[in-house]
Amino acid sequence: MSAVRRRFWTDVSVESAGAGFDVRLDGRPIRLPQGASLSVPTQALADAIAEEWRAIAPSCAFTPDDLPLTRIAGTMIERIAPAPDATRAALLQIGLNDLLCYRTDGAMGALQAARFDPWLGWFAPRGGRLATTNGILPVVQTDETRQAMTHLLTEQGVPRLAALGVAAQASGSLVLAMALVERVLTPEEALALASLDETEQLRIWGDDPHLADTIAGRGADLAAAARFAALS
Repeated sequence: MSAVRRRFWTDVSVESAGAGFDVRLDGRPIRLPQGASLSVPTQALADAIAEEWRAIAPSCAFTPDDLPLTRIAGTMIERIAPAPDATRAALLQIGLNDLLCYRTDGAMGALQAARFDPWLGWFAPRGGRLATTNGILPVVQTDETRQAMTHLLTEQGVPRLAALGVAAQASGSLVLAMALVERVLTPEEALALASLDETEQLRIWGDDPHLADTIAGRGADLAAAARFAALS
């Protein structure tokens, strides 16, 4: 898809195709940027993607931002499925430098510890016990943690990797992304944790439209990732 297009179709349908489900416009497959057709593993996901396309008003301009599930599915099909280990490696780096590992001093640091430590504890049996630090220098994780996290990511299939990739990029945290796709955290709860520092800045300094937009965009990505994971 180009950056901006207009609705040109009348009908949106879902059809079974091999091991997946195609979303079609006027009976024709939707083609992704590299030429693959938009075909997903479950009918529930295909139906939700079809609803995104139906929601575009006739002759109305739209961008990929209006089609969040489609965008994740396209990434899954054309980027992740051919080389899933690349996504696993990227997620590993996010996890080893997880947002929840970094704290400031004083009252904010105490608030971060109170909010973040329970989720590091939740993650430990799955992906290893993460070390934390007060400051901005990179924290160094143990070999055992790296191995546990690598094993955890190896167990994730392609649809889950697609959802994790969006959630981890949005939040800066593999821990929050994993809790989100496992439905232990809601998108709203994950957003509150991922945006703790920005929310405190807004509370102290007042309105900042740019910062508010950043938080809103993060929330939209987390909601889309959670929905994609649930429907996959």
